[in-house]
Amino acid sequence: MEKKELLKDLEQHFNETNSTLTINGKKADFDAYIKSHQKQNINYGLKKYK
Repeated sequence: MEKKELLKDLEQHFNETNSTLTINGKKADFDAYIKSHQKQNINYGLKKYK
């Protein structure tokens, strides 16, 4: 299985198992979760480790 295919499968599984996920009161999916997670980590000072 290629990386892109694996990531697509993981995204699909995440969306299926987290169908009621909300972020800041809005319905969210895998992409929104990743963006929110990255933004939160940058806010905790992890940006300096790039």
